[in-house]
Amino acid sequence: LLIVNDVPVGIVGFLYNRKKNVGLLMDFAIYPDARRLRGVDESPFSKVILGLAMDQLVEDARLEAQIAPICLAAEVEYPRLLKKYIEYGYVKFPVEYFEPPSTPELEKVGDKIQELKNAEFGKMNIGAFQIPGHPNDLSDTNIIKIVLLAFLEDHYQLPLDHWLIRKVIQEISA
Repeated sequence: LLIVNDVPVGIVGFLYNRKKNVGLLMDFAIYPDARRLRGVDESPFSKVILGLAMDQLVEDARLEAQIAPICLAAEVEYPRLLKKYIEYGYVKFPVEYFEPPSTPELEKVGDKIQELKNAEFGKMNIGAFQIPGHPNDLSDTNIIKIVLLAFLEDHYQLPLDHWLIRKVIQEISA
């Protein structure tokens, strides 16, 4: 929960994938009234929050004897948000990507498990932000593969022979 002057203004959720050394942006939303807020350097509030998330991910990586995570990866559905992320340095990967409808953890606690299992895979954009001070070539197919597997194999727990994993790996290998 993001709070400014004791007032909730948004939410950010991210995690560090130790196995792949990648940050995953899971949730990020800023209330419309808070979008006018600026950092001390006049940066947009959302860009400041992304920077703070990346700082924390660097600390998480260091606890695992890494210098920094490879990147902060994110699935992006909405074109307007994609445009804003690109302004902040997001690199969209050249792959047709679909977000699985659920995670095994969500299915365990959900009361409508069958609906979740029957839900459609949603078309999304996928890409990543550079970690400031720790550049990597985000067009490198090995990095793209690591990010795809961090989401699909580790987060969504799809088997490696799942049609979506086979599809995206084939696209980046072509």
